[in-house]
Amino acid sequence: MGAITPTVPSHAVNQCSLEVDSASSQGGLVRSVKRPSLEPYIPDSPREVRLGQPADVPTTYLVEEREACRRRHVQVVAYVHSAIRRVKEREETRRTWANSNVVPMVVVFMVGRARTQLERDIIEHEMALYHDIVQGNYSDLYRLLSYKALSALHWVNAHCSHVPWTLHADDDLLLDPYLLRRLLLTASPHLLHCTVTRVSVERKGKWGVSEQEYPYTTFPPYCQGVVWFGGTHLIPRLLRAASEVNFLWVDDAYITGLVAERAGIGLHDIRDQLSDKTFLHRHLGVKLGWYHLELVTRTYVWSQVLNYHNTTTRHGEAIDSWNHMLLR
Repeated sequence: MGAITPTVPSHAVNQCSLEVDSASSQGGLVRSVKRPSLEPYIPDSPREVRLGQPADVPTTYLVEEREACRRRHVQVVAYVHSAIRRVKEREETRRTWANSNVVPMVVVFMVGRARTQLERDIIEHEMALYHDIVQGNYSDLYRLLSYKALSALHWVNAHCSHVPWTLHADDDLLLDPYLLRRLLLTASPHLLHCTVTRVSVERKGKWGVSEQEYPYTTFPPYCQGVVWFGGTHLIPRLLRAASEVNFLWVDDAYITGLVAERAGIGLHDIRDQLSDKTFLHRHLGVKLGWYHLELVTRTYVWSQVLNYHNTTTRHGEAIDSWNHMLLR
């Protein structure tokens, strides 16, 4: 499918003007502007979210890994949304695509504040062992995921702006880095590449959004949150646009829908290269990634990906060698 080029939207953009207070002083009218606090306002719970206005970006970190993108030559910075207790998911990611050198890539896991001593122990252990944990100073709650997303974008912009590509992933994704390398040869760095979703707003249930949070009946096209990638130079545009778009807790619709639309960033649909739940051997060499896998583990699929590409490479080298001999 082709790229979706957005127009500057007229909805979901903050229209708030400066508040002006009037007071009487020595017979004259004194007008004072209420200035926001220099400290970003980051709510600790969904009940504390300020509706109808843009979110502040979390800009402080408890674990930062400032040098992650400067340890070696890097083409892709991949940030993975995770939760502290999802240890197994991070271990599977480290053992599979994050451990590949097919694409020069740095992979970090984005988590929020620890809530228990066990979670603090997990973070201390993993940060010392792997140096791939970025812990933002925000509450790691489901309906505050958009703050995790903003914190991640801020981190990439602060420490990895020189890296050509940025990839977002969930921690249950299995990525084929050979296919990613092939895609990056032709993909436009000016678009976000993903499974493009078009849905109506749900008012009830797990993904329910109230009219107070978002009064419109549909979201703009947005990326399904499990994986998307684009040029890193787009990140500052997303962060600037976020300061003009009202907060929404549905993080993929917010970042890659409302915010990307406001930033004038288009989407390119690659749904045919991603598979939800099901792995089939005919997917090998065709699918960029699998997620929410059932019946098989990511470790098994990874072994099949490696076997496929190693066999294909050896077969290609044998053909090249044979053709060279014929030409002698």
